[in-house]
Amino acid sequence: MSAPPSSSSGSVPSSAPLFRPSYANVLGATVLDDNVRLLCDFLYQHALLPDVEIEGKLGLLYDRRKQSRFQIDGCKSLVCVAPDELPDAQLNFCAEVDANMFGHINDGLLQRRVHDDAAKARAHNAKPHWRYAHVLLLDKFYPVNGEHVRVTTDQQGTVKECIVKEKLQHIEFWSGKPKSIDFRVSASRERTVPLPTCEPDQIRRKDRRTYRFDLWSLELTRVDLFTGSSLTKGELRPDARPASSTFEVEVELKETECLRREAAKVRAGQPNDFVKIASALLDTMRTLAQFAFPGQLPPNLKQQAAAAAAAAQQQQQQQQQQHSAMPNASASGSAAGAPAPAAPAAAAAAVAAAGASKKRPRTDEPQTEAKQDEFGKAWS
Repeated sequence: MSAPPSSSSGSVPSSAPLFRPSYANVLGATVLDDNVRLLCDFLYQHALLPDVEIEGKLGLLYDRRKQSRFQIDGCKSLVCVAPDELPDAQLNFCAEVDANMFGHINDGLLQRRVHDDAAKARAHNAKPHWRYAHVLLLDKFYPVNGEHVRVTTDQQGTVKECIVKEKLQHIEFWSGKPKSIDFRVSASRERTVPLPTCEPDQIRRKDRRTYRFDLWSLELTRVDLFTGSSLTKGELRPDARPASSTFEVEVELKETECLRREAAKVRAGQPNDFVKIASALLDTMRTLAQFAFPGQLPPNLKQQAAAAAAAAQQQQQQQQQQHSAMPNASASGSAAGAPAPAAPAAAAAAVAAAGASKKRPRTDEPQTEAKQDEFGKAWS
């Protein structure tokens, strides 16, 4: 996509539509990439809500039926897995990466960008575009009226926020590549509430590295979770050991007012940067997902996959033993020309693959007028 025309002073005229390409196709129309269009639809549904939070997280899509990583047979490109295509009952998103991925993104990508940006800023006597912070935070979760109130404090014990987080909706993207990780974009609302008077039932200790750039905050966090016997009167015991330790990589839109303003322009039919924001989020998540390797599957998925494989093998062995104990029935079945029974693991995989193929998002359908969405019209 070519850059928008600039004025003689080098700035973009305020009346210039920033996301209308200079060269349209032979039919005089512009067509958004399907993944960008679906993300635009998702963001627009929530952009005008008060106190909305938009964030993307790296992780893996996990197929509950096959007990392994989600796959779409024959597809090797990024696919948006919409909720109406595959319900949450079939999919589970594990929002974590392993330590190798975490270090590779932090040291090999983000720290390098911060260092290079600071060097350029010093050379031109300017302010750097990237800002970096390393903080330690403590989240305490209090059960209050069926909700979990989260109280966040810093190292000095100062309360940073006391909120209830309401999850609204999410949309997931499957990477389509063996050496890449998936990601989810979610919308939620954070409601400020009074400090609770009861004791917390769990505590999260967060070691967070934050990289701020433009509208975005890239947050890499090691999370240690403490529950049960690790707590004494709402505080961590001196000898407390975490029940689990995970690594999280997320991208949060910090300037939600900007998204709200651009969504209002879309509704009014005015030139806007809404697609630009959606494209920036999608491209950032894709870059992080591809840069995460070399790495391995997160430990919980690795254990679940191994357990599922062992269970399938054991079931197959039991069926083979039952089959060998009935030679007459086996012989008569073979004489009649009946096919041998398929291994349960293979059969389950075939059924799951057929289901995934049936639910596979279509990207080759022509967009008729009835199927055009608001963004198709806004950017045509």
